[in-house]
Amino acid sequence: MSQLPALDAVGPGSVTWKIHRERLLILGWGRAVLMQVAHPKIAEAVYAHSYFSRSGQAYIKRLRGTIGAMLSMTFDPPEVALATIEHINQVHERVHGEMSGHCPPYAPHTPYSALEPDLLLWVYLTLLDSHVRTYEMLIAPLTGREKDAYVRESRLGGELLRIPPQMLPYTWEEVRVEVDRRLEGSEITVCEHAREIARMLAQPPLVRPARSLFGLWKVISVGMLPEKLREQYGFGWDVGQSLTYAAAVRVIKTTLPLLPDRARYWQRYLLALERLGAKAA
Repeated sequence: MSQLPALDAVGPGSVTWKIHRERLLILGWGRAVLMQVAHPKIAEAVYAHSYFSRSGQAYIKRLRGTIGAMLSMTFDPPEVALATIEHINQVHERVHGEMSGHCPPYAPHTPYSALEPDLLLWVYLTLLDSHVRTYEMLIAPLTGREKDAYVRESRLGGELLRIPPQMLPYTWEEVRVEVDRRLEGSEITVCEHAREIARMLAQPPLVRPARSLFGLWKVISVGMLPEKLREQYGFGWDVGQSLTYAAAVRVIKTTLPLLPDRARYWQRYLLALERLGAKAA
């Protein structure tokens, strides 16, 4: 069994940096969020404790915070990354309550907490799964060895976010099998709170120019969703949408290699390279 890497050992040359440096990764986050809130307890927690649906500014603030947290955990010096992780844990400590309605298999008043290991693991798995699938769909294939390395490199972050180490996967195959197992079961079920969150994600409360940019995000997010969840959310997916999705993927894959580093990669990644005296691979 491979040794868990130190926090600062995952740096230039790692698969994590190779994947997380890409700005395009944000196109897969819609899929990850929709998969996460397909768990009724997570949907309840997000619906009850998040205010991002109340205004365009709050929505953008939350999105920037999510992006910033991932970039900090990946590219910042260890002490800064650890502070980011501690902040996330403190936020999670405040997120708890009871189910407000019936959503099988959970009855009303069933307690939930953001610190439940099973919920933390589902969020973790959906992010790993969505990151790899987004990278391979829009950027380039990854070898089996690279995907396994990415899973191993991610373990320390999972532990620091309070997921019991015995629950964390070591290989990409373990991630894929566990995600499929959960999707095939009854616990991952789209209920009304999840649908309301999905409607907000599809039509965020933003001004028209910003809203139009989310059109591409919606096409990619819905197109990448497992078919079961796409149907439960009620997303229509006809031939025309399939063609739009395929065309969007082609345009992105054709355009991406033409972009300069400052446009393609997150600035936090480029600053980290500069700090460490390294070069982009």
